[in-house]
Amino acid sequence: MPSYRDARAAEAAVAAALVAAAVRLPGAIRDSFWQDEVASARIIVEPTVGAMLGRVRATEATPPLWYALGWVLHELGLTPYGYRLFGLLFGGLLAVATWFLARRIVAPPGAAAATAIVVLGYQFVDHGRELRAYELYALLAVVFALALLRALERPEWRRLVALALVAAGGCLTNYFFVLFLACGLAWAWAARAPRRVAAAALAGFALFLPWLPAALSQYDHHRFSWIGHFRLSSVLSAYWLLVAHNEPATAVLHRLAPYAALALVLVAAAVLARRDGEARLVALLAVGPVAIAAVVWAAGPEVFDPRNVIGAGPFAAIAVASLLVRLPVRAAAPLAAAGLGLLAYGYVSSERTPPTDFEGIAHALVREGWSPRTPIVLYDGNFFAFRGPLEWYLPGRPDLTLGRPTDRACGGAFAVVAGDRHAQLLAGRLRWADASETTHVTTARLPAPVHLPARRLRAMHVITASRGNAACVRPLPESRLTAVS
Repeated sequence: MPSYRDARAAEAAVAAALVAAAVRLPGAIRDSFWQDEVASARIIVEPTVGAMLGRVRATEATPPLWYALGWVLHELGLTPYGYRLFGLLFGGLLAVATWFLARRIVAPPGAAAATAIVVLGYQFVDHGRELRAYELYALLAVVFALALLRALERPEWRRLVALALVAAGGCLTNYFFVLFLACGLAWAWAARAPRRVAAAALAGFALFLPWLPAALSQYDHHRFSWIGHFRLSSVLSAYWLLVAHNEPATAVLHRLAPYAALALVLVAAAVLARRDGEARLVALLAVGPVAIAAVVWAAGPEVFDPRNVIGAGPFAAIAVASLLVRLPVRAAAPLAAAGLGLLAYGYVSSERTPPTDFEGIAHALVREGWSPRTPIVLYDGNFFAFRGPLEWYLPGRPDLTLGRPTDRACGGAFAVVAGDRHAQLLAGRLRWADASETTHVTTARLPAPVHLPARRLRAMHVITASRGNAACVRPLPESRLTAVS
């Protein structure tokens, strides 16, 4: 029979999973799809496996497992919105996996502190409620560590097969999982693990190799180029941005808080690495993948972003918790309470400012009479951020592109103003009426005739349908679109 201690550990894990799902649920239900989620949804609804894989190769910078699972579920009747809720499941399982891994390193209070970071940290919450694979990637990173430890403890065939499957699943979910696989194999080699343990992990990597030509094609299409050139400050802020929405705005804390978070993780990992076995593995996985990704970025490939190293977050949380429990109770208790309070405050603050409601904007445009023949004039907004969601939510899912005004007046047009900085000013200049506000975006119909500026203004973009558009705008082909933000 299970012991009382085992039962209490299981209860704690279930409680953590339920809290993780609960904090992710409001956004999963409330938020409309944003740009990257629309890209995922379009892949999932492709009619065939070949079309699905082809679209992943052509439009994404990640392997296909997440989309393949979504495609199968869609074929079974699940909508992309329903598949989005799997992020809640993976978030709950991530909390459970973090709890059980942490319990191998620290006592229950420390394990609870580490799990709380994963449950409430910004990146984990944000990606646990969207139609993207990052929460699954973080889960597989922790499950890989557990599978590696279990295979090392008793290298029987069931555990070796489980290790191979987890390694394959991780490599086929996110390319950065390969860094965790490499660090895990390095630790296993240093720990003189049986060769069949490393062979099992490499067998999982071998299942990824058929996708390698597609991965190289994705890289050739510059799917990571939006990250930009190497910035040391972004690397130094990575751990902070795993748990916080932004860097602090105040001059003193703007750099101090992120750098203090980095220093805390490095010190905690160094202390943890002094211990043998699983503690050293956790320390290596907390720091190694982030350091390697930073070196690769510095060498040229534009690949570093906090969400790409989200898998290191649970290990960093465990390392910090292991350092916390070494302190006297009088010091550890208030520090843990303050940390939990900051996490809760960060979660509540992020919930108070919901993201752009693209679905509501599309509905407002339709209510005012939008059709493909009426261009949309976007002020103070990123064209690419608005294009995909509007394509998804507008009737008929039209292909939208940038429009260049011709010498003709438009019989009608719509204004979409991101933020309220210029809304009142534009209302007077453009003589609009019956404007409606959705989150922080104002929409309004412009009275005819509408004379669009012949030259694109810095803060203005004309969005038009690629086909069936009005004669007052000339749609640009996709090959002509450049980074206009």
